[in-house]
Amino acid sequence: MVILNSQKGDVPPTGALGFHVWTVAPIRMMPRAHSHADLEANYLAGGSITYMFHGQIVRIPAGSLCLFWASLPHQVIACDPGARLGIVVLPLTTLWQWGCPPALSQLLLTGSVVAERAAGSGDLELISRWKQMLARRDVAWELIVRLEVEARFRRFMLSDVDVLSSATAAAAPVRRQSTRAAGVTRSHGEPLLSIQKMAQFVADHCREAISVADVANEAELHPSHAMRRFKQVMGMTLVDYLTRCRVAVAQRLLITTAQPILQIAQEAGFGSVSRFYEAFATVTDTTPAKYRRLHRKS
Repeated sequence: MVILNSQKGDVPPTGALGFHVWTVAPIRMMPRAHSHADLEANYLAGGSITYMFHGQIVRIPAGSLCLFWASLPHQVIACDPGARLGIVVLPLTTLWQWGCPPALSQLLLTGSVVAERAAGSGDLELISRWKQMLARRDVAWELIVRLEVEARFRRFMLSDVDVLSSATAAAAPVRRQSTRAAGVTRSHGEPLLSIQKMAQFVADHCREAISVADVANEAELHPSHAMRRFKQVMGMTLVDYLTRCRVAVAQRLLITTAQPILQIAQEAGFGSVSRFYEAFATVTDTTPAKYRRLHRKS
């Protein structure tokens, strides 16, 4: 039996991107899943786009601003040729600085993709304008963009949202109301595909000692075929994906708890502290202690 662990694998550095704004047209499928330690907003104008997000298939609806925590592995797996996408990436600390409601913070930090219920028909034009203003490379214009981005995100925080997916499999359904009252709705996805089943199994059991056979059995595939197929579709090995999932667990615990780093390493599924530090630095480009100081709520 081959035990999946985080001691091997080629996980490229994917630290925080910081504040960025861009538009994408045409949208292309991503050759591999990736992650970065930021808050990401997507606005899709027309057509459709589908992500594999932390083991779940998520369709981003056109005309709504969507938010997710990009530390969890995600990958565009399907898109319409004519779709246009606006993307805003922000440091996670902006959530706390802007007074994000606890209900919304909890959803994002536990891996939910949330969409603003009210359609924002002008958001792509707004994002395009921000991109043009930032291209001036002028501090005064950048300040204007940051203020406008803050205003737009604050409006999102006051809006009703729908949960398109949740990485917390046991999350209880909640009522359809404002996030200020901790209420959201959950969309129903389609039956899982074989790759989705494997990715979801790894995400759900990443804290445990799991084997290739365990993962393959979930998708009813031979272990060798499962590993080969997973890498073909996801662009990374099962070990790489497991490492990212474990690091994402550690990131959430570093932000939301005061637990010692040794305990967090163990709870995230790492067999040794040295391997935890190595994997964390590779994925986030920083140390657990520095990450905690930077992102911990004030």
